[in-house]
Amino acid sequence: MTTLPVRADVAHETFVPKARGGSTIEAPMSSQIRVVPLHVADFVHPAGSPIAGTGGVVMAYAVVHPDGLLLFDTGIGFGDPDIDAAYRPTVRSVPALLREAGLDPAAVAAIATSHLHFDHCGQNLAFPDVPIHVQAAEYDAAHGPDYTITAWVDFAGVRYELHDGETELLPGIRIVPTPGHTPGHQSLVVDDPDGRPTILVGQAVYTRREWEGSDDPAFSGLAGAPDPGAYRASVARLRSLEPDLVLFGHDRSVVRS
Repeated sequence: MTTLPVRADVAHETFVPKARGGSTIEAPMSSQIRVVPLHVADFVHPAGSPIAGTGGVVMAYAVVHPDGLLLFDTGIGFGDPDIDAAYRPTVRSVPALLREAGLDPAAVAAIATSHLHFDHCGQNLAFPDVPIHVQAAEYDAAHGPDYTITAWVDFAGVRYELHDGETELLPGIRIVPTPGHTPGHQSLVVDDPDGRPTILVGQAVYTRREWEGSDDPAFSGLAGAPDPGAYRASVARLRSLEPDLVLFGHDRSVVRS
């Protein structure tokens, strides 16, 4: 069965959505790019986890750009009995969350998936024929054994755009490789020509507390990273961007510098 290497949610949030998908973070961009958090799922850490029995969250994000609507991750999918039994997730439909936020699911022009673990790519199949941007190393890893839920990676109408390195997806929006948690993990950077960027780290950094320096395994992914050296280097790369805002894949907190 696929495992979900995530850590507990953090209680001291600085941002609490008014609705599951209805609040907006204004990225400090002259082009008026908006980032809309989508609280896609809650789950319980399974037996065998160092924090078994504690709750966690899964976040995705809609990035509203003048040239199109971009999704960063889509969370856990529906209907896999092993996932349901092990993690007891409460999953929310990404299209429904978009509509709740006043966004049209049919307007999604592209998806950037941080990595292809089941809790980040699970609802990609709700957007057939929409290009899914991933690193080539991640695509290769996802087709190895015991990595993900294959039906949520390879499905009718799937369309992957594979990358080897940093790529601009839309003006001012780029994917940046941040391996360590997985071989092809990537984060999303929303650049501001007049200031500092907003970064969506995915699972390159687990929580706000890790970003603030904690290496406690309850909040940091370093101890469980398959490649700790790459993980450290990726965190350092993200820090070097000196972001104005930091958003996470498994923590509803927002770090505002």
